Formats: sequence, structure tokens, C-alpha cells
Amino acid sequence: MRTLNLFLKEFRWNLKSLLIWIIIFVAFALIYILITDHLIAQADDMIQFMERLPEVLLQMFHLDTEIMTRPEGIFGGEGMSFVYILSAIFAAMMANSLFAKEFENKTIEYLLVKPVSRTAVYLSKLAVLLTCTAILISAFTFSVVGLFSVFIGVSYNVRLLYGFGLYALAVQLFFAGISSV
Repeated sequence: MRTLNLFLKEFRWNLKSLLIWIIIFVAFALIYILITDHLIAQADDMIQFMERLPEVLLQMFHLDTEIMTRPEGIFGGEGMSFVYILSAIFAAMMANSLFAKEFENKTIEYLLVKPVSRTAVYLSKLAVLLTCTAILISAFTFSVVGLFSVFIGVSYNVRLLYGFGLYALAVQLFFAGISSV
């Protein structure tokens, strides 16, 4: 029960930050999906440009005309690279703030003298980190799928969009793990 109270306290503490990050991720997805639809409308010009590039350059940057003319290819190649960077920043900031806020507000002494083990305190804070990560990625992934259905008029692979979210989750878990150790 005390561990649940620690979890709820920490979750309330990070809720405002989580909501701000959700807004950032969804707004970023909206911007890139609108750009994606515009780029698909000009796909013929892009294919002609890519066909003029040297083969070595195409291989070096893994550019494929087939992928870059599909909506999930454009969004995945351009937009998701920034989402992965934002994911790493979010996870590192959340993991670093696990105990930093406690020290900053001088509540770490109070927390450590409670009749709860230090392991339980750490695990409750880690559970908040994982919960916030799961909420952020779920909101992002479902917003991308929803925005694609609203703004993209051509066919696309929905499973690939869910895969983007899964990969962003893996990035967040990796950087959260490094930052929280």
C-alpha cells in the first residue's frame, strides 16, 4: 500500500511534464503527416530527382524510390528520426528526474526514513518511468494511426505505423535504462 502511495505521488509529480510531452509528440506527428501528404502529391518530381542521383549516393543513404513514394516511407524516413531523438531526450530526462526532484525539494530524507525499503522506493519510481513511457508512446502511436487515416488519402501499411511506435518505445527504454542506472 505504501509503495502504491509512492507510485501515485511520483506519477502526479510527473503528470504535467508527461502531458506537455504528449502534446509535443502529437503536434510533431501532425506536422509531419501534413508534410507527408504534400510530398506524396509531388512524388513524380521526387522520383525523377532520385533517379538522377548517383547509385553510390542512393546506396550510402539507403534511398529507395519505392519506399520514398509511400506515405509510411516518407514519414518513417524523415519524421521518425526526430521522434527517436525526442524519445531519447524524454526518457533520459524522466530517468534523471527520478531522484533529482527529491534532492531539489529536500524530500529525499523524509522518503528514506519512511518504513519502506529503498528498493521499493526505487522500484516505484521506475514503475512511474515505465508507465509514463508507455502512455507517451501509446498516445503517439494511436495519434499517428488516427492522423494517417484522416489526412493520408493513399493506401499505407498500418502495421508499419505500429512498428514505428514499438521502435520508439525501444529507444525510450534503452535511454531510460542507461540514465537510471
